[in-house]
Amino acid sequence: YDGQPYAALSVSSTDIVAADDVRFFADQTWCTTCGYGYFVTGTSTPTNFTQSKDAGVGKRVVVTTNDMFGNDANNYTLLNRTATLSASITPKGITPVFSGVNKVYDSSTTASVNLNNNASGIFFGDAISLTRTALFDTKDVGTGKTVSISDIVFTGTSAGNYTLATTTATATAAITPKVLTVQGVTATDRAYDGSTSVALTAGAVGAGGVLGTDVVTVNLP
Repeated sequence: YDGQPYAALSVSSTDIVAADDVRFFADQTWCTTCGYGYFVTGTSTPTNFTQSKDAGVGKRVVVTTNDMFGNDANNYTLLNRTATLSASITPKGITPVFSGVNKVYDSSTTASVNLNNNASGIFFGDAISLTRTALFDTKDVGTGKTVSISDIVFTGTSAGNYTLATTTATATAAITPKVLTVQGVTATDRAYDGSTSVALTAGAVGAGGVLGTDVVTVNLP
């Protein structure tokens, strides 16, 4: 599978006298993407066809036109300039490449990743995505952390055009610290004295926004 409907053709004839220089424009040694041959839908004909680029076995191929060239081509007449054939398009094997997505600390190892279609070898315009499970190595804050990706499966209307060389991968991403709010501290009113200092009154001091069983202690200056 190469994302294109063009069919490479091998064209020859047993009617050509040995040693005569006669070649065919539709032959793949001359051109593979010149529009002489296409993979098409099952009911197509050489003069009325719908291109079909997707993988499949025994797909219909039409030769839309052909002609001869070479030093001895004028000694022959081409009787069949069009033809209907069959050939297969096999799925393309790929190794998926992902980029990790940074996140704010949430006390879990859950990670997000994005599939890099171009680096993975997925052709532009193909409707394909991958379901997967992505986990950070630990739940703690850090940069360049390893993200392990597993259970990769193709989905999408173009999924049949590809096969996975692996169902696992790795990426990197960062977990940034979560912002907390200090609780239990209030400012004390005072008369103007020309300074910016302020007295604080501390009650039951703590931190707001702490997740799960995490323990955070607030130390006052």
